[in-house]
Amino acid sequence: KICELLYDEDPLIILGIADEGRQRGQNYVKMSVNKKGFQRPLKIKGSNVWIETCRSAIDIRRYIVTLLERYGISTDAVKVFFRKDFSPLHEAPDEEQDS
Repeated sequence: KICELLYDEDPLIILGIADEGRQRGQNYVKMSVNKKGFQRPLKIKGSNVWIETCRSAIDIRRYIVTLLERYGISTDAVKVFFRKDFSPLHEAPDEEQDS
């Protein structure tokens, strides 16, 4: 979603980033206009740019920070929320007893 918002703000920045060779990690592609080389690609809505979604939360956070820097947006201006996991494995002990 952040990539979509940034692309809407200025598509040339995202397109420029996607064309850079450094968007390729050792074993994966982060962002490209070519779908090849991705494990789990997702196309940025309204563009021809693909992003890799098969990354850890830490890697995704780092990449968001990099993108924000390129757009001149402070990291303080953005909040990212992850979905809550409702599986029994992640319930607090008190919650398990109430079920």
